[in-house]
Amino acid sequence: MLRKYRRLARELAAKHDEKKQKALMERLMKFGIVAKDSSLDTILGLTIEDFLNRRLQTVLHKKGLANTPKQARQFITHRQVIIDNRKVTYPSYMVPVDEEEKVIVKINPVKKVIKSEANGTATG
Repeated sequence: MLRKYRRLARELAAKHDEKKQKALMERLMKFGIVAKDSSLDTILGLTIEDFLNRRLQTVLHKKGLANTPKQARQFITHRQVIIDNRKVTYPSYMVPVDEEEKVIVKINPVKKVIKSEANGTATG
């Protein structure tokens, strides 16, 4: 993705196409990768970390909804993450800024099984 956006920025800088520049900037602003007052030079200065910070896995960890990135990934793959009333099962999902506050982790309680010592049956 980084390669694609940097290539587009270089092409648009050479062509001076304001309409396409604006569309590119709006797309990157939607995901919170660049600020509103950014230029094409900002896109050329982006790093992989800028994109990795917008992944659902990282957003869950940074918001404190998961203790580690690995746990965040597990929540996602186990279908426990809901964004705007829909389950998201891809840790690589790029979270738009407007959906960031709508991220919910719904953890199902674990039913404990207790064995009775007297007759060896399990109760829950």
